[in-house]
Amino acid sequence: MDPAGAAAIAEAIFAEIENLPVDAVGGMDMGATPIIGAVALQGYRSGRPLPTFIVRKDVKPHGTMKKIEGPIPASPCNVVIIDDVVTTGNSILAAIDAVSAVGHRVLLAISLLDRNAGASEALAARGIPYQPLAILDDIGISNAPNRKSSEIGIG
Repeated sequence: MDPAGAAAIAEAIFAEIENLPVDAVGGMDMGATPIIGAVALQGYRSGRPLPTFIVRKDVKPHGTMKKIEGPIPASPCNVVIIDDVVTTGNSILAAIDAVSAVGHRVLLAISLLDRNAGASEALAARGIPYQPLAILDDIGISNAPNRKSSEIGIG
């Protein structure tokens, strides 16, 4: 939620998608919500405004009662799915499943950080191109088993 961080993240994501024939960008609420907002602003300022959307974990019993909220174009369209941190990939796959179920095509999945715990393999098994902006090793953290939090700089 830091303004400078949001700008840097949006620039990095936009650089990954600027040459794709993408029609909209979205992800699972709550992790992707601030990120896709920043990407929307970056696209607008770059002369390529992209609609954004969120995928709800649970449909609310009031309001629009939609699983996918936001101005996503009619099916079929090309989308990019974004998540903040991925571990096993369950959350990003749930967002992919939701948009695929209504006829959209996922061109790319992007995460800010991949914890190297199975998401990359899960997305590859589904044939979804995937690009993490960083992995644990990039930030100096190893996810080797049996390491104490003090050994990896936490706590």
